[in-house]
Amino acid sequence: MGAAGRLPRTSLLVPARDEAARLPHTLPGLLSQPADEILVLDDGSTDGTADVVRRFADPRLRLLTGAPRPDGWIGKNWACHQLAAAATGDLLVYLDADVTLRPGALEAVWTQVRRQRADVFSVFPASRPARSASACWCR
Repeated sequence: MGAAGRLPRTSLLVPARDEAARLPHTLPGLLSQPADEILVLDDGSTDGTADVVRRFADPRLRLLTGAPRPDGWIGKNWACHQLAAAATGDLLVYLDADVTLRPGALEAVWTQVRRQRADVFSVFPASRPARSASACWCR
């Protein structure tokens, strides 16, 4: 964590494929957090996912276009790898496109990471009903 109680530079990272219906609900919660940057990687969407992201005006929000997946990589892992390479934060927070953050969520993560002196930390949010198997990240 940052020195003398300072919060770490934090990147919120969202791998997204065909998430145009979900992102209008997800992005406001992400933008309400005190993150330094919010990166959304469009991984070959065909439903206008990138257009949805572009409609949100915030200098911290950046849309990335996913590169073709190399042999040996699985879709979501490759998307997350690209997000990590583009991120500038000291703390990388990965979120699925169907996660809605409430005010204070990021501060709660910071508090627990610091309290537990964690290098890796996982949060399991309450979730909406599962989406169909046809929207799988595996290609």
